[in-house]
Amino acid sequence: MPAEGVERKVYRARKFGAARSAELDEKMASTGRELGIAFAFDRMQRTPNTRLAHRLIWEADRQGRQDAVVERLFHGYFEEGLDIGRADVLESIAGESRT
Repeated sequence: MPAEGVERKVYRARKFGAARSAELDEKMASTGRELGIAFAFDRMQRTPNTRLAHRLIWEADRQGRQDAVVERLFHGYFEEGLDIGRADVLESIAGESRT
C-alpha cells in the first residue's frame, strides 16, 4: 500500500470487483445497524496505509491509552470516514484519546 493510500473505489474494485464490493459494504452496513455501528462507507474516500496508525497504537499502549486510541481510530475510520493514514488525523485522534 503506498504511503498516501489508494482511492477506496479503485482499491476495492481491483480486489473484489465493483459489484462484489458494493455487496460486501451493504452486508457489513446491515450487520453494523444490528450492532449499533453506523458504517459510513460513502464517506470513505481512501483506503489508507495504516502503518502510522499501528505505530500510534503501539505508542498508546506504552502510555496505557491503547484501548481509547483504538476505539477512536475505529470510530473515526468506520463511522466518520476519516483518513487514518494521514499524520494530522492521527495527531488529532491521539489528542482526543487522552485520559
